[in-house]
Amino acid sequence: MNASRANHLIVGIFVLAMIIGIIVAASMISGHSGSTDTYYATYSNVGGIKYGTQVLYEGYRVGQVEEITPSQTPEGTTFRLELSVQEGWHIPEGSTATIAASGLLAAVTIDIKGGEGKDLIAPGSEIPSGAGGGMFAALGDIASEFNGLSQEGLRPLLAKLNTYADILGTSMTESVPSILKDARAVTDAMADRMPSLISRVDEFTRRLNDEVLSNKNVEQINTSIDDLAAFTGDLAALGAQLKGSGDGLNKIVRAVDGIVDRGGPQVDASLRDLRHTLRTLSTSIDTITFNLEGATRDLKEFSRVIRQNPGTLLRGGSPEEKSP
Repeated sequence: MNASRANHLIVGIFVLAMIIGIIVAASMISGHSGSTDTYYATYSNVGGIKYGTQVLYEGYRVGQVEEITPSQTPEGTTFRLELSVQEGWHIPEGSTATIAASGLLAAVTIDIKGGEGKDLIAPGSEIPSGAGGGMFAALGDIASEFNGLSQEGLRPLLAKLNTYADILGTSMTESVPSILKDARAVTDAMADRMPSLISRVDEFTRRLNDEVLSNKNVEQINTSIDDLAAFTGDLAALGAQLKGSGDGLNKIVRAVDGIVDRGGPQVDASLRDLRHTLRTLSTSIDTITFNLEGATRDLKEFSRVIRQNPGTLLRGGSPEEKSP
């Protein structure tokens, strides 16, 4: 009898422990593992939301949805959700509760985004509801934007493209044969005239090599260039001599000035006339020297151009070759 009672007691304890374990597991699964605070959030659409839907705070589970209460007004239907959140959980002001799903196969949740306010939202208060987030909301926005784009942009564009294609097709059908005919005529004319053009180019090249660039002409050009170079050197030397003469005349003028300062009135008058004449001559010599230097530079430039391009000097054969 004592053994039977002991067995019954053990079985009863085991059953009681199993019941307690089931209750604890159910409480943990449902989010009622402890005391909770109640908050509210209102939405115009609660697709996928039901009793027991998880409530997350920045992705961390803090509670669940306890009740959904619809409210119909002239402005439309709204749904007020009762949220149970762990007791003592801090929800700062500025927080928003949005309906979101982390993936295509993930369950819909109420995700609370923490605000930056210093004060806390008191239990029993309304948490502002935000726009729906997550992948489904993004897909919905993309679908609506694509629908608007197709209605407002793509269809008119395709209609215009079809119109332009019809116009272009008609124009091509009417114009292409005449264009091809003209192109063929141009090709035939070029084919007929190309041999004559090639022969003329060959004749021009031959005459250029035989007449303009012959050895005799090249020798004459080199001789002319050497003569121009020598003449340029002589002009430079002459310019230097004239410049020296000008310096000598300046010295004479200064000496005459000294004589005038020491001479009498008649000598002064004569010397003034002579000084004027010499100064005029000195000034003219400087101008002549400057012009000669410019002419020397021009001749040097002319020599350089002739060396680089002899054709600018000769445009045909020599007079002896052209005479009968």
